[in-house]
Amino acid sequence: MPGGLSPEQAEKCIPQVKRMARENGRDSERMEFSVMLGIGSQQAPTTEALERYAAAGITRVIILAAETAARDGVEVVRGLAPLVERAARI
Repeated sequence: MPGGLSPEQAEKCIPQVKRMARENGRDSERMEFSVMLGIGSQQAPTTEALERYAAAGITRVIILAAETAARDGVEVVRGLAPLVERAARI
């Protein structure tokens, strides 16, 4: 899936992609969908958004933490820990 896809867009697009896969002889149930989110420290997705992504069929959320270019990478990873912990519970 493209980067920055909203939960609403995922809910709309994933069924279409699965339908197209089936129409072309693919097993749509074996497909996995990811979303890439470019975030800053104040823009992490909420638990509700993560739940909606999961309900739509997103199995992986990739966080593009642009802050790593300006800060210590370890510090940024520590800052993302609460997001990762929330996501792990979904």
